[in-house]
Amino acid sequence: MEHVTEGSWESLQVPLHPLVLGALRELGFLHMTPVQSATIPLFMRNKDVAAEAVTGSGKTLAFVIPILEILLRREEKLKKNQVRRAGWLS
Repeated sequence: MEHVTEGSWESLQVPLHPLVLGALRELGFLHMTPVQSATIPLFMRNKDVAAEAVTGSGKTLAFVIPILEILLRREEKLKKNQVRRAGWLS
């Protein structure tokens, strides 16, 4: 399959978490595929997405990256608003 790229990860309107960007670079994913550049911004804006593309087109990352972003943002919010557990909950 021909490798088609559609811009860098940094070109997304909603910036990716530094941990996600670092992991993508480390794994050798330097550019988005067309399916990723078309769907990730929609996922990041909580839109419903249906995508059909050939095997190896990047659909899995297009789905997983927004999930990781949501989880990392939730974790950051929790850290900012740390709540101590009551003694009876621990």
